[in-house]
Amino acid sequence: MEQDNARVVSEAIAAWNARDAERYVALLDEDCLVETHGESPLRGLAAARQAMQRYLDEFSDLRFELEDFAVNEGELAVATWRAHATSSRGARGPAGGPRTVYGCTVIGLKRGRLVRLCHYWDSDDGSRSETERVRPATCPATPP
Repeated sequence: MEQDNARVVSEAIAAWNARDAERYVALLDEDCLVETHGESPLRGLAAARQAMQRYLDEFSDLRFELEDFAVNEGELAVATWRAHATSSRGARGPAGGPRTVYGCTVIGLKRGRLVRLCHYWDSDDGSRSETERVRPATCPATPP
């Protein structure tokens, strides 16, 4: 099971880097919960697809570099990553300049599907208000 979970996590990152929303959504449970710090939680495949597309539209060269991940024998994984991108629209900071953001994702898995994704990253770059910078996602440590 541990190897299967690691494969699913790797495939999800590869789908993001390929800018392939359908490939990404195929890895998600139909009732998946996606929480990103500073944003409202999203539930379901359509919401996850729309969120991915929003980020891909905003950052035309978005690329994730997996730094490390740990998968337990059960249903929980944690991935640490770096995201490299140039903001094309300026909604999350100054447009035009390349940026690298460090982050992690706590991942809940069941039956080979991603059921919960809780994304955290270092956003202390002036692009968010102080309130947004200190408000983490409310993801519990274990999937439902």
